[in-house]
Amino acid sequence: MRLDNIVHEEYVKLLKEAYSFENKNFQFRQEIKNSSFYNFEGFSSDFDTNVLESDIFVNWHVAFWLNETGVENFIIEADSVEGTYKLTYENKHSGEVEQENDKDINEFPWKFKITEANLHLGKTLYIRSLAFDFKTKICTITFFDEEY
Repeated sequence: MRLDNIVHEEYVKLLKEAYSFENKNFQFRQEIKNSSFYNFEGFSSDFDTNVLESDIFVNWHVAFWLNETGVENFIIEADSVEGTYKLTYENKHSGEVEQENDKDINEFPWKFKITEANLHLGKTLYIRSLAFDFKTKICTITFFDEEY
């Protein structure tokens, strides 16, 4: 067998290996109320800060790695978040709320971490919760798992 035939066969094998498939029909926008917030540092040591409520929209999409025999990998990517959270400043001595501010979640550049997402035959796939860590700027996304 000639060298150029061997190279051609290997090239064809490489092309038949997995490729990524993404489509705009696999893009989603989901509203999540009252996410979790951690490690928010306030501007004063006289106040405790808390996030009491939030209304966040998550833009996410699904992609697949496909090959000639089927689906090789199932991928979920978070694209962005939008929305607000209510930040309260409580007096450390009296415990009373001194101030409330609606804050834009996009004041910080968030990275996304998806804990686990399983798509089971005949079941749904939705986000269950968001957890924002202000120290690391990571938003952890948890999906429902209908098998449990």
